[in-house]
Amino acid sequence: ELSIINNKTYKCEIEFTKFDIEKHQIIESFKLIFNIINKYQNIVKIVNKNFNKKFKSLYYPINKPINFKKHHIRLLKDYVYFDKIDGIRYFLIQSDIGTYLINTNHYIQIDEKNNPFSIIDVELYNDKIYAFDILFNKNINIINLDFIKRYEQIPNLNFDNFTYNILEYKNDFQNIQINDNCDGIIFTPINQIYNNKFTYKYKPFELLTIDFLYKNKSLY
Repeated sequence: ELSIINNKTYKCEIEFTKFDIEKHQIIESFKLIFNIINKYQNIVKIVNKNFNKKFKSLYYPINKPINFKKHHIRLLKDYVYFDKIDGIRYFLIQSDIGTYLINTNHYIQIDEKNNPFSIIDVELYNDKIYAFDILFNKNINIINLDFIKRYEQIPNLNFDNFTYNILEYKNDFQNIQINDNCDGIIFTPINQIYNNKFTYKYKPFELLTIDFLYKNKSLY
């Protein structure tokens, strides 16, 4: 597992199961680290090439939902909704150098198979991948299609070390419930492109969280 601090700084954790580590094992570990970083940088190049744009991060094109407020209720026309799984959001990127889960902090290699370039928006929860949107499908950019046309192109995938599921959307707004293992609801417009300002997230008051940064005795 690789953590990305920024474009030039990475953090990689290697766990040794024995105390009597030999010098060649440490050297091989460093070789592994450099190989992982090199693969990550290659993925960055592949993504930038396919988008024809240089992103600050592989996670940059992510569609971030807006916090749902009372006045948004009247806007919920031509919408579906998803359970907001209490997991970790990733891009699942397939390429000719393998399949990877990537977000702003982590990089996980799933396999080394040669695949057409695809980017799938997923949530990882208990070693299960839940897919709910897609940006690229087999070398074709579909980011500007409306949601339903994108959703219908989410592929059924098989991985040895992860269970893969396509998260089902719902349209029954009369019986909305927050299910177990979920911490809210995502309201998705069916007639919008991937990046839009009309995707909302709702979390009950008791499940609200605050993100903050503590640095040099200051709170941000």
